[in-house]
Amino acid sequence: MPDTGGELGLAPLFHLRGFEGSVCEYVERLYWQYRAMVDHAGIRIWGKPLAVSDTVAADGRDRLFWHLITAGSSEHTEETRRLNLKRCAHLPWVWDILERLAHDDPRVCWWREGWHIMVAPVDFSMIVVLQERPGAFRLKTAFPTTKRKQTKRSFNRAGVAWETGQCWRQFVDEKHPKWRSGVPGHLPPARQLVTRGSRV
Repeated sequence: MPDTGGELGLAPLFHLRGFEGSVCEYVERLYWQYRAMVDHAGIRIWGKPLAVSDTVAADGRDRLFWHLITAGSSEHTEETRRLNLKRCAHLPWVWDILERLAHDDPRVCWWREGWHIMVAPVDFSMIVVLQERPGAFRLKTAFPTTKRKQTKRSFNRAGVAWETGQCWRQFVDEKHPKWRSGVPGHLPPARQLVTRGSRV
């Protein structure tokens, strides 16, 4: 039975097990999904589209694609990253989570860490990291939180970000209903508000 994100109804995972083809064909299918999500799905977050990386990997694919399906090693270099089948399988969740964010779905929440926007389903089973640019968002990386400690840490970081007002942002359209006050640190009446260790 496919994992569809439990009660959240996220898209089915795309496992290598059960895929009819080679590992190379599996990676090619993943890349097709990535390009479809970034180039053709029309996902706009706060008026900004998703964008591809400025650089390509040695195989000609977008460098950021590899950050979605590989995991780092103790050397912390691009060359030593290795294919991670758990991350690969969760690529459909990335697409689903970003579409929900774009539509203000209450089943996802977000918080700011520097120039990054962190996005998660409300059970914090996965983290999607967006890098904000002047005219677009780049999908920097994403990973499932497979350990309870990871989930708790992400949940706590989100709560701290909301409590300290780090999630305030000046929208291009200042008439956006959630941010009309224009006061830095104002917590919007958003359904996905995360604060004081509880989700409302």
